Amino acid sequence: MKIALHEIDLKTLKRDITIDFSLLLSSFLILLSIAYIFSYNAIAEKEYDSVLLNIAGRQRMLLRQYASEVNQTLVGLAALDMEMAISKKIKVDQTLKLFEKTHKAFVHGGEIITDIDGKNSIIIPPQKNSEILLHLKHVNEKWQELKRISLLSLRTNTESITHNAYIYQLLDQTNATVFEMDHVVQVMQHDSETRLRQLDHILLTMVAIGFILFFILVYFVYNRIVLPLDSSIRILRDTTKTLEIEKTRAEKASQAKSEFLSHMSHELRTPMNAILGFGQLLKMDSEKLNETQRGNVIEILDAGQHLTDLINDVLDLTKIESGKLEVSMENVHLSDLLHQCIALTSTQANERQIEIIDHVSGHDYIVHADFTRLKQVLINLLSNAIKYNCKHGSITLEAEIINDKYLHINITDTGDGILEKDIAKLFTPFE
Repeated sequence: MKIALHEIDLKTLKRDITIDFSLLLSSFLILLSIAYIFSYNAIAEKEYDSVLLNIAGRQRMLLRQYASEVNQTLVGLAALDMEMAISKKIKVDQTLKLFEKTHKAFVHGGEIITDIDGKNSIIIPPQKNSEILLHLKHVNEKWQELKRISLLSLRTNTESITHNAYIYQLLDQTNATVFEMDHVVQVMQHDSETRLRQLDHILLTMVAIGFILFFILVYFVYNRIVLPLDSSIRILRDTTKTLEIEKTRAEKASQAKSEFLSHMSHELRTPMNAILGFGQLLKMDSEKLNETQRGNVIEILDAGQHLTDLINDVLDLTKIESGKLEVSMENVHLSDLLHQCIALTSTQANERQIEIIDHVSGHDYIVHADFTRLKQVLINLLSNAIKYNCKHGSITLEAEIINDKYLHINITDTGDGILEKDIAKLFTPFE
């Protein structure tokens, strides 16, 4: 039972250690995965912010480009170079549309914008930063004023740019619009840096937690696996030594038991041989005995012979323990065997006034069995039937042929029988 409980404890401990280790390792791996996701998102956002900042920087360039193209258009008009004026006016319109498309994308989102290198196209989401939106609103106001001044300057019929009343306003308004756009770029840079710092703090926190979990994992492995394993090895060594000592003691005890049984059987044979000898002498001189006395002599000889056989069986105890008990199979006349068994138990039955009813002997059954073992079994059954029977009771012996191989011998007594709860103990030794 101790071994069974120990095995259960080991299984429970092994299961608990496996669960705890799996939870710790899973937590560590999950933390690494989350850190990787945050790092990946941080890199992606950094790249995305760089693209947005490039586009915002291009907005500043478009503002100056727009003012420059308006001036070049005025130059063409002043020089009466209509071809130059028309081509520059077309570029003015293109620059205007591109600036407004990009501005709309920054404010409302959803526009596909190509970055400054013309390689990557992105969809700009709507801005959520209130400060950026405020500056973009100011940029739009300045831009609308810049467009108005540009249109007025292009409609003025002057022969020289220097005499154009709006040219200086155009320059001032361009600088004011670029200045507001610079604010947008600065706020975007600050917003990007703030979010990156937040991600850095999160990553640093996760790295710190990861180190803590790692050290907890190392401590867990050392404290719950390495140390118990080392202790188990020491206990196993001590147990092995103890088992070796116990094994040596058991072997010595077994040897002493075998020697004792051997001596005892030899010692029992001496008085048993004397009993059998006197019985045989009485049988040889049976003419001087009456019928009852001769029957008693025969019973003495049968009982003595049976006891001798039991003494011989004691010598086979080592074979029984090793599972190498040999049986001597032969054809046994069941009637003769039952006569001997009934004769050996009749004295005990007569004392309790128990009648033995034999319905088997008259059929001349022959069975293939070990004579001594079968006789021992039947005597034990008859003895129990007498011992646990009621006074003035009876014992009935019956036999039934099951098939051409087996004979069923049934011994029934009139005692109280076995309680139902004790049936499970029927074949337990000494029960």
